[in-house]
Amino acid sequence: MPRKLPSLSAAKAFEAAARLLSFRAAAEELSVTHSAISHQVKSLEAQLGVLLFKRGPQSVSLTEAGRLYFPVLRDALDRIAEGTELVRAMESPKELTVQVYITMAVNWLIPRLYDFQQRFPDIKVRLETSRVSWDFDAEHADLGIVLQTPSDPSVHREVLARAAVTPLCSPKLLGGKNGISRPEDLHRFPLLKIYTSPQDWPTWFKKAGVEAAVESEAITVDSYILAYEAAMEGQGVAMGLRPFAMPDLKVERRLVAPFGIVAERPDSWLLVCRPERLDRPAVRAFRNWLREAAGTAPAKVA
Repeated sequence: MPRKLPSLSAAKAFEAAARLLSFRAAAEELSVTHSAISHQVKSLEAQLGVLLFKRGPQSVSLTEAGRLYFPVLRDALDRIAEGTELVRAMESPKELTVQVYITMAVNWLIPRLYDFQQRFPDIKVRLETSRVSWDFDAEHADLGIVLQTPSDPSVHREVLARAAVTPLCSPKLLGGKNGISRPEDLHRFPLLKIYTSPQDWPTWFKKAGVEAAVESEAITVDSYILAYEAAMEGQGVAMGLRPFAMPDLKVERRLVAPFGIVAERPDSWLLVCRPERLDRPAVRAFRNWLREAAGTAPAKVA
């Protein structure tokens, strides 16, 4: 016996309108007209023989039948979307878009990508970078390596490492009568600041048991990598972001960490991904490689 199913367009129109409780908002989301949503919903109601919405002058609400039908149809559309994604992944080229903070990309990820490409030569990696850490863009990236506190429950999240900070400066600023030898000495030097991370310096001074420095004349930048460059030129003391975003001090001799004091930040380095993409071969390969390279066995954040 053939299944009596609604059209996909009618199902999508009802699901969006029921979820948003607005025909107009549903039309905007689906990029169709308000009248198209209304027509599709009426068509579905006619097919079912029941009203799904109570229509008011300025708003709509679900009837008892609508409340019963909405979660069923929503789950069915989710299953269709997940299945479509899996099939597309099987047939599409092995390309992987990774969203990553630029300082982490430059100082940690790119130097190690050669190893990944040697192991998985058929996977083409594309990096989407920004100077600031930003929300994971699940529409355009397969995976993200972001610096955040776990928040979005709709994405799969794994903690790679807790973020921490420690000062970095040019070796020219060390030692001597007027050089840096104690945390208190930082009060006499410009402190380079990241405008998206204003608590780095207060957090570190508290950890060091030193009164926070008074605001000094210094450059404020939008990324740690720019702060590192300014510190190399002797323009102040930068805050180094650990792990994954620190320059290799054994290679980059123009920067040193004058103290062994490391202060933890409240956020963490997270590997994030849409749950339905976890089983894609390219995603699975990169996740496993990243965990190995990071030296961690991350757990999913609840």
